[in-house]
This record gives sequence, structure tokens and C-alpha cells, in this order.
Amino acid sequence: MKKFVTTFKHSMLLISLFCLVGLSSQAQTTTLYQGFDNYDGTLQSVPVGWYMRWNSASAPSFYNSTNNYGSTAPSYKFGIDQDTMITEAFTTSDTLSFWCKGEGASFSMYDTLTILWSPDNVIWNVLTYQDNLPTSPTTLTFPVNHLATRLMFIFTKYLGNLAMDDLKLTYDSTTGIQENQSPAEPFIIYPNPSSSAITICTNSGSLLIITDVLGQEIYHENVTNTETHIKVSEWNKGIYFYEIKTDKGIARGKFIKV
Repeated sequence: MKKFVTTFKHSMLLISLFCLVGLSSQAQTTTLYQGFDNYDGTLQSVPVGWYMRWNSASAPSFYNSTNNYGSTAPSYKFGIDQDTMITEAFTTSDTLSFWCKGEGASFSMYDTLTILWSPDNVIWNVLTYQDNLPTSPTTLTFPVNHLATRLMFIFTKYLGNLAMDDLKLTYDSTTGIQENQSPAEPFIIYPNPSSSAITICTNSGSLLIITDVLGQEIYHENVTNTETHIKVSEWNKGIYFYEIKTDKGIARGKFIKV
């Protein structure tokens, strides 16, 4: 009888483990994957439902040389300033990951990638702003607002290009729904970096504050329009920090004056 009980306990343990593995695999759902495997720089090869601002078969707007793509060739090349990519529509997701690599011997810390999300392809909210992009093959991962149905990637070029591959969106049903972590959104700042002027798009009724690296306030305005144009040509070169305050919270970021 004791042997039977021991055997029964082991069997139940194995069944429990199998069930946990099964639940884990079912909980993690891939909602979008794009490896750009059929992309050759022509408009005809742009993935269905996607938008890519720069497409060139001769330049080209992709990489297929060793170490310049993810799992398979090619990767997409962000190769012009303000190069923009918009994904096709996807269902509820909570995690974004993609392979990327800053290309060129002079790839600069001023090269930046801004990622935005939209619930309706009309209003765009900042998901993340990335400077100091990696110059070795790296997979970046970011949380995604559950209301997002599309993503936009904007590459601000100073020197060098950015290769992107293996873009993946997933949803884990066991983690629940994540709330928006930036209550002051939506907002966009461009161009970044800039030598003359910047434009900040945000909701009217926001309070905009800009400070330098020493914490000194150099700009303060109660925003009454959805677009605020700020002349920065006479500002010192360097990094500046901004806060956008609304009754829903505060969003913070930085931009570079070159």
C-alpha cells in the first residue's frame, strides 16, 4: 500500500508538471512577427499592412551581410533621417522585442530611435525613446500598452544606420493587463537631435518645463496648442530634459541640441 501511495504521488507530480508546462506554452501568444525575409528594397516587397518610408533596391535599404541581420537575412536598414516604419495592425500585446545593431564605424550616440504606439492609427503615444543604441547585435525588449494596435518606429540619423530584424509582439495571459505607465501621453518631440528648433506635440492644457543637465530651468510654458514650436538655435549644445505635466500625471524625456 505504501508503494502504491508513493507511486501515485510521483504520477500526480509528473501530471502537474506537464500541466504547468502546457499552461505556460498556451499563455504566451505571439501576436505579430516580422523577419523581413522577403524584403528586397522594393515597394512590392514591403510586408502587407506595413509602412516603410525608405525603400531602395540599389542603395539598398536592407542588410544581408554576415552579422548584420538576426535569425535570417535580410534585416531592414533605417538609413535616412526620420526614416519611419509602421507595423500592420495587431491584437492585444504586452511585450515588444526586436534584434538591432547600429551600423557604421561612426555610428553616433546622437542616433536615436523613438517608438510610438497607437490604439487607432490616429493618436500616437510615445512607448520609448532610445539613444546610445547598441553597435553589436542586441535584442531589445519593451513593455507594450494593452490598448496598442500599431507601432511606429522613427529613426533620427546623425551618423550611421540602424539594422532591425526579428520584430516580435507577444501577449502573456497569465500576467493580466498592464496600465499605461505614462499618463501624460500622448506626446511627440521632433526632430531629435536638433540644431535650430524642436516641435513638441501634446495635449493642450499641459505644462511644459525644460531644464539643462545642471537642473536649471530654461523653458516654462502652459501649452495652449497641440503643437509647440521652440527655437533652440541659441542654446548651448548638449542634453536637455523636459517634463510634460497634465492632470493625469507626468511624462519625462530628453532631447539633444547639436
